[in-house]
Amino acid sequence: MANTIDILYQRYLRGELSAEELEEFRQLVAETADDDLWDLMCLDFVNASEATQMPFDAKQRVLENIERETKTQRKSFKLRYVAAAIVLLFVMIGGYTWYAMSNATVRHYATITVKPGQKASAVLPDGTRIDLNGGTNLCYDVVPGERREVVLNSGEAFFDVAKDANCPFHVRVKGMQVEVLGTRFNVKTTRERVETALFSGAVRLTANNLNRPYRMKPGQKAVYTADTAALRCMPNDLHRDAGWKEGYLVFSSTPLDDVLQQIANWYGVQLQLARPRIGGDLLTGSFYNETLESVLHSLSMQYGFTYRKQGDKIIVE
Repeated sequence: MANTIDILYQRYLRGELSAEELEEFRQLVAETADDDLWDLMCLDFVNASEATQMPFDAKQRVLENIERETKTQRKSFKLRYVAAAIVLLFVMIGGYTWYAMSNATVRHYATITVKPGQKASAVLPDGTRIDLNGGTNLCYDVVPGERREVVLNSGEAFFDVAKDANCPFHVRVKGMQVEVLGTRFNVKTTRERVETALFSGAVRLTANNLNRPYRMKPGQKAVYTADTAALRCMPNDLHRDAGWKEGYLVFSSTPLDDVLQQIANWYGVQLQLARPRIGGDLLTGSFYNETLESVLHSLSMQYGFTYRKQGDKIIVE
């Protein structure tokens, strides 16, 4: 099968596939393991100067063409899938927009907003599950078998992506893109950086100001800073990087500014730092189902700051 899919792939790139060969190629793509597909498509990109466009982009072009052949017959089927989005817990869905172009392509947009102090889960039309932390906002455009796009505007989300060899799943955040076929990973965005922790499968990270794409492996965490175009990789930690799903509030050498934002999102309160010069101080701590007062008291005792309530705000000094 390896030789067959390679031959068909090369003929596809040259535009030489017949209708029967195109269908055969689609079946082979669906049956081939993700890593094998990656290796196959890397052959045409690894030495190319335009290596910023890696195999999943080529694969997407393949399947978009295949889908175009059968789009008319599948229209009602796609509509049923789009209507199957299930949103759980405290999710606030806003802005469902539907429109049909003259070519009968249906697009579906939705926004999920989770208020500070709450958590939520959502199941997208393709079966992908997303757990969302407090203070998170994202929008998605998902049509099974055709496109899977998510934009994380703020906050933190854990993705358990349904496997679909025919349709990559994209998460865009602060100028960076995470691209997968089926995997489990956590994405967190703060004022200065984006953290991506991978727990299974494989993902590819790209950004306009990165020299090349970066492929992550399970057990890795990538920290991307857009201002400096820097990407650092380190081991991840399930407790530290995804413990929030189980009720753990974890800081690991985290700037005080970010700590206060996490606490605000966790408990649904307003926190204000009265001394900006200490905002870069690094804090470490782990709390499980603790009260707001307990967390602030522990951190203040350990790191020497004070706090007081002023109206609806908590002032940290």
